[in-house]
Amino acid sequence: MDVSGMTPPFLLRAEGTFQGRSVVIHSVAGQADIGGTINITPLTDLILSNASGQLAEAFFDGYVPETHAPLLTPALLASAREALEARFAVMVDSLGLEGEVDLLRTPFDADHTGLDALLDVLELRLKTDAEGNPTTIYQIVNVVTGEVLEDDLTDPADVGAFTEAGSLEEGALAASAILELFGSYEAVFEGALPSAENGKLGTLEALVADTYQDAGKDKATWVSDQAGEVHRVDMAIEELSIKSMDLAATPRTAEVFCKIRQGHYLARERFTLAEEDGSWKFYGNQKAYHAGVVALSKYELYDDSFSGGMLFYIEGNTTEIFKATVSGPGIVEGPDTVLTDSRQWLYGYPLAYEKLVATDDPLFSDGAEYTLTLSMNDGSTEIETIILEKAPLSQDYVLGRRDDFFVGPTAPELSYNMYDGGDIRFAWTQPSRTQFESVNMIVGIDSYSETFKDIVYSPRYSSNPEWVKSPFTITGSFCADAHWLFSDSEGRLYLTYGFALWGDCGP
Repeated sequence: MDVSGMTPPFLLRAEGTFQGRSVVIHSVAGQADIGGTINITPLTDLILSNASGQLAEAFFDGYVPETHAPLLTPALLASAREALEARFAVMVDSLGLEGEVDLLRTPFDADHTGLDALLDVLELRLKTDAEGNPTTIYQIVNVVTGEVLEDDLTDPADVGAFTEAGSLEEGALAASAILELFGSYEAVFEGALPSAENGKLGTLEALVADTYQDAGKDKATWVSDQAGEVHRVDMAIEELSIKSMDLAATPRTAEVFCKIRQGHYLARERFTLAEEDGSWKFYGNQKAYHAGVVALSKYELYDDSFSGGMLFYIEGNTTEIFKATVSGPGIVEGPDTVLTDSRQWLYGYPLAYEKLVATDDPLFSDGAEYTLTLSMNDGSTEIETIILEKAPLSQDYVLGRRDDFFVGPTAPELSYNMYDGGDIRFAWTQPSRTQFESVNMIVGIDSYSETFKDIVYSPRYSSNPEWVKSPFTITGSFCADAHWLFSDSEGRLYLTYGFALWGDCGP
């Protein structure tokens, strides 16, 4: 790069696509670096962020030499670099690089050893605020050990260091193999669903461990389900994140989250992997059930009320579970914290528990940890630790943008109305903030003669989305209600709950 005629410091930017998402990272160089090597990595981006006290991208875009150059003197850059390197000291030492690493300048090869191994096993996650906007706080995660540091760009005293390294080079090789697995998984669905006829069904089967089990599904069932999933065709896997690894386990395992995109469809998904016969494969959680928690915001059309919080759920085979209770931040353990089957018709989970409040609760936070205590029919107890990946957005923020998140009625039936004959039709508008999502619409009609429920899968991009019951043949008194369940790109759920229509069709 020719910098002739330019005045240091030099801000550097690299842009591209990685794991299906746009990536922009930065670095910085001084006069003494001319003719030498300068790295541009997520860690050099973090150095510039710490030196400037703001996100490197914003600093780069708003750079004014007279104002910002004094923040990037050689002494101040060295201080920011050395402070960050000190946080990784135990990891650098375990790689045999003590005294040799300058994160800005040390050359390295992309071979999953040395400094490259450090980059492979570190994951930087930028925290968001209650409105979903990026903050100036990074979580730095060693995916091998699961240890997490926080780096507040505005706080120079934020200097906590990693306490253990783990098997970094093994972790780096595992991370590389996991990326290859998902690349192969994506390729299986290129152009068409995998089948015996196109030869891709066997390829898909080879990516799955023989001992696969997840929420009661074995390998054959999971492969069959995947081979019929139309939203996998020509999918793109985005924002793949290795949440944790256990390289001491037998077999070695990893937890991975990613987003699956196909056209207008986007879903956040979780995978448990394991190493089998030297290859990383889909493995499942090895249980008959799966437990989890997601953010939930609920708007009730009939009384214009709002609540927000969390939905705890258990899916799969729950027949052996006698009782399930939840505890954790914002939860006061008691008889009302039991997961039940009373909401299965709405959410689709065999067991669920809503923790909803009418005002914002600061205890709902990204990464909050909850405990599910499962009392089994055989008298044993199982404990599940689950993580709230993304907290609910601020209720004030959501309510101020109601049309972004919740359904708006476009037909007169969506209010307190008497049935006056003919078909029953529900039409609705789509929330703009979930424009790349899918929606489940649940219609319930209850009467003396019939109990009817219908779950409608309708892509966001449907024109004039509606549901029609025709012919309408119910007799006697009845009520009909409709509910819409959306999710955003971070997996948060938005439920529009609306009583719609009631009437009497005679005996």
